[in-house]
Amino acid sequence: MDYNKQDIEFVFTILNHREMLNDEVVAEWLKDPAHLALMTDITVIRQKLSNQDYKKIKKEVGLHIKQEIRKNRNRRLITYWSSGIAAIFIIGLFIYHGIVSPNITEVVKAKTELAIITPGSHQARLILPDGDVRELGNLTQIIDNPLIEGVKNDSLSGLSYSQVRINTSNLPESEIHNTLVVPTGGFYPLELSDGTQVWLNSESELHFPVKFISGKREVFLKGEALFVVKRDSTKPFIVNINNASIEVLGTTFNVNTYADNQCVYTTLVNGSIKFISNKNKQEVILEPGTQCVTDTTTGNTSIQEVDVNNYIAWKEGRFIFDDMSLELIMCQLQRWYDIDVFYQNQTIKKHKFRGVINKDMSIEKVLDMISEATDIRFSVKNRTITVYK
Repeated sequence: MDYNKQDIEFVFTILNHREMLNDEVVAEWLKDPAHLALMTDITVIRQKLSNQDYKKIKKEVGLHIKQEIRKNRNRRLITYWSSGIAAIFIIGLFIYHGIVSPNITEVVKAKTELAIITPGSHQARLILPDGDVRELGNLTQIIDNPLIEGVKNDSLSGLSYSQVRINTSNLPESEIHNTLVVPTGGFYPLELSDGTQVWLNSESELHFPVKFISGKREVFLKGEALFVVKRDSTKPFIVNINNASIEVLGTTFNVNTYADNQCVYTTLVNGSIKFISNKNKQEVILEPGTQCVTDTTTGNTSIQEVDVNNYIAWKEGRFIFDDMSLELIMCQLQRWYDIDVFYQNQTIKKHKFRGVINKDMSIEKVLDMISEATDIRFSVKNRTITVYK
């Protein structure tokens, strides 16, 4: 919906003559995201201009507000600048002097708080053998340094070692390692030198050889990753995790080692893998459609049948919550949206929720979906979400 003169005048009426409007009419008007965005834009301008003397800057305020709106949202409000600038200026004056309904102020404040929380993105950093750190993101580039050459970072497909070369003039050809670190609110794809595909989730880290030279392909994982291992019967592929390891020849599987789970979850999509607990030396063989759950304290491992799509959906841009506790749900949202969570009552953590959420959804929509399906409520201040009933 485009902003127009009527929208701007309606905002003016809310702020200047609130008593003239019916509460239900205002509430209905504010349901439109575009209307809330208009209120938010003006609130941001108020915050930046509230300490200035309007009498002295009256001649410049139109240009200033126009620039602020462009800078903050680049919204289509500018299209209607000529017809709406006088109304916006008057609204700014009335906001400045505090003539605003407390209820409307709270709505706008809540929307502004939510607006600063955005979904995660394609981001990571690469630590090279000599300690050099490269920030990765939506840029296509070739990553070279004195020790290695030919590492390609693509804006869509991520990092690739398929053409990597070790500079033997500076270092004898041996198994040297890189580390890919994905921060909170990030994810990143990686192709290893053998053609194995890896997708790293938020708050995850993979330590891996630049080239697999020894008789086995061995990597070290913290966090969560999905592996599609290139088959090589002469070189087993080994994923080392906290007090355990996973051995494969060629297969697709997901490993989740996040500490908040208190367990390691290894989910097999296809092929076959052997899970080995280093704590109690227990070994289990997984078949497709099964998951082994390992207690990180005791090392005890059990196997269960699962819908594997629930555990690999994150790679496809979705969260699938299948009767999952609110505590585990909020842990996933914390990693993706880079937020903090506070519970007014610890028993709330045990509430269950079932649903599918796209990872590009705003945090506001995600919380609304959970609220509509449960009796749980949320409030937001800065980047902290308080959960209550």
